[in-house]
Amino acid sequence: MKAKPVFVVGVPRSGTTFVAERLGRLEKVVATPEAQVLKAALALAPEPISGRQLKHTTDRLWRDYRLLTLKSKMTRAMLEASLRNGGGSALVDALLTEYAERVGKPDFSFWVEHSPETIYDLPWLMEALPNATVVHIVRDCRGVIGSFRQLPWGPHSAKRIAEYWMAVSHAGESLRRLHPERVTTVK
Repeated sequence: MKAKPVFVVGVPRSGTTFVAERLGRLEKVVATPEAQVLKAALALAPEPISGRQLKHTTDRLWRDYRLLTLKSKMTRAMLEASLRNGGGSALVDALLTEYAERVGKPDFSFWVEHSPETIYDLPWLMEALPNATVVHIVRDCRGVIGSFRQLPWGPHSAKRIAEYWMAVSHAGESLRRLHPERVTTVK
């Protein structure tokens, strides 16, 4: 990847979007909307893709509604060409470059990703992207409970939210212990 990835993670309603948006205001930093399709592309082989795998992968990514969150002008043929020429990382580079140009940051050096479920993808992402860093946000559980209860979606039981909070907090702490130089915890 051309840009250095920065993954902002935490329990939903903990401030990941807020922090990502603030980081995105910095020069040379592009913070995309939650675009899980980028992680799906990164999960692919970094080598060029061909044959039946190319068709299957192109079909799957093209139908992924999350591609719309980037408001990409990329055509299906362009998506396929990126995969054919350089695999998943080439596709991510192409989508990020297009997005960065659209938001007026063509010379970006950092990409900030902040999808809540990324916390569970970090073990393989940290291995696949050795230059990636993580900002793990741990908001007080009571604040997360209060925030969820105001929404029409998500868990509303304090017990379920607390269990989820504990699982995500534990995952982030485990990752910090494995990669202390690459994970920063913010409380």
